[in-house]
Amino acid sequence: MSLKNKLNIKDTVHVRSLTMSVSGDDDNNIEIAFASKYPVNRGGFIEVLDLSGMDLSRLNNNAQVLFNHHRDYYVGVVKNARVDADGIARAQIKFASSEKAKEIEADVRGGILTSISFGYYVRDYVESGDTVVVTDLEPFEISIVTVPADPHIGVGRSLENVKTYSKEDSKMSKNEEVNEKAVNSVTVTDETHDLLKKERSRVTEISAIGDKFGKTDMARSFIENGKTLEEFREAVLGSMNNVRKVTTDVDENIGMTENETKRFSLARAFKALANPKDIKAQEAAAFEFEASRAVQAKLGKEARGLMLPYEVMNRAMSVGTATAGGNTVSTDLMTGSMIDLLRNKSFVMQIANILNGLQGDISIPRQTGGATGYWVAEDAQLTTSDGAFDLVNMTPKSLGGTTYATRKLQLQSDLMIDSFIQRELATTLALELDRAAFNGSGAGAEPTGVLNTTGIGSVAIGVNGGAITRNAVIDLESAITSANADLGNLRFITNSAVRGAMRKNTVDAGSGEFLFEGSDLLGYEALFTNQIPSNLTKGTSSGVCSAMLFGNFQDLLIGLWSGIDIVVDPYTYAKQGGLEITAFQDCDIAVRHPESFSAVTDITTA
Repeated sequence: MSLKNKLNIKDTVHVRSLTMSVSGDDDNNIEIAFASKYPVNRGGFIEVLDLSGMDLSRLNNNAQVLFNHHRDYYVGVVKNARVDADGIARAQIKFASSEKAKEIEADVRGGILTSISFGYYVRDYVESGDTVVVTDLEPFEISIVTVPADPHIGVGRSLENVKTYSKEDSKMSKNEEVNEKAVNSVTVTDETHDLLKKERSRVTEISAIGDKFGKTDMARSFIENGKTLEEFREAVLGSMNNVRKVTTDVDENIGMTENETKRFSLARAFKALANPKDIKAQEAAAFEFEASRAVQAKLGKEARGLMLPYEVMNRAMSVGTATAGGNTVSTDLMTGSMIDLLRNKSFVMQIANILNGLQGDISIPRQTGGATGYWVAEDAQLTTSDGAFDLVNMTPKSLGGTTYATRKLQLQSDLMIDSFIQRELATTLALELDRAAFNGSGAGAEPTGVLNTTGIGSVAIGVNGGAITRNAVIDLESAITSANADLGNLRFITNSAVRGAMRKNTVDAGSGEFLFEGSDLLGYEALFTNQIPSNLTKGTSSGVCSAMLFGNFQDLLIGLWSGIDIVVDPYTYAKQGGLEITAFQDCDIAVRHPESFSAVTDITTA
């Protein structure tokens, strides 16, 4: 028995599904491409349509446009069906005015429904091996479908790019076969409506996220390739983290050798900056200015005065070590005005998350909500819930620190001047950055520190403050654990006044056990610095309250944009022969998760 007799393809309803190539006209009709010569595997033979033998009379007699081939789901009529010179069959769709038709039209125009199918009768054909070429066919309806039957036509692919039939196409694997259904077996169920609703939600939410985070092209690609909303979220997070990584992994060095690093003299640079008309001073500092220009080119930033290379800032130049310059320093200077100030301890750079070498504003994605699980009764519909996320934004803010070089200091060795000025400016900047990280106000150009960040856990001792207690310390811990933020290397940080009070205060009356003994608190590392304020106010306790912080300080972000920019002012102290030297650092501070921190700010220690 022949193939055609076994299959009995004549007078049988067939459907083919492709992706719509949609455009419009002045009458608000939608122009579609609905058929090509693409071969379809029918399970026992390969079917190819010869569109030159297509009878379009029924389509052009106001044939119906259906949804999923369902005869009771009428959404419009077919207009101007034809086969164009490129061998593609096209038509116009005019949607009906019913609510269901308007809903389908909106989804078509919005790119949610992208697949088209048409039903046809085969009136004649010819065989060639395992291939059947349909030479006479009669389409009678066009349908908009939720699931295309042809797996070789991806969502968003236009019919202009569909390949024509070749012998190789007859070698399709079983994984590529198409299971075409007869029209009379296709029904529209509640499940179909639910799928359409979910698809509309998927496209809408992916598009909204893409617009919000500047990922519209990525959103379009994920929509067209049927990716889930969660897959798109993960891709956005991954791409933004990759951008951040590329931005922060800048090589901060300019390639100076060890000898060049030692050769770099801040003293020569200061003299040249202070005396711009002194040719000898300019020539002497030619190397320093050349290095500065290299740093500026590397960072894409123009210096106010002189940009210090990172190699220079990182070199170990201690005047207390003879082999590192100490032998060049006179004894009277070391025992006179050069004695270091006693300063607050600075250690935020050792415990925070440092982002170096930034360029431009950065945005770091942060998840703010997760999906929810539900118990579902039999045959009940699952309530869907999705995660949510936003951005932590950081922008460069200028931090400045100033020191003073006396006339006598300028007469000392270059190594002495370099060591003193470098240490002085670095310490000044570090201390202010440290203070702002803990207690920055967020007003004006000042970043917002942890204590003033909205959303951190808060523990109060009393209306007018009060002495630190074990319960208050435990409450600080509980504020973080209750928010599921007890992650990372957690630690307590407070000032020396609170430390003294804890060493005096017993856990409870008569126990003889003091609140703070040894080096830890409740088993966590405890750090102390007078950068934590002791001049806060609570009720009638004005200007005498101290703070204590507890948290994961890896969620405290410190962003650094540039090298140290040095400006020399020879005029303010010209009468004394002194120089005012100012250093600038572009930086910012942010808290990735406020829930990672808790604070008490009303501790009285008197």
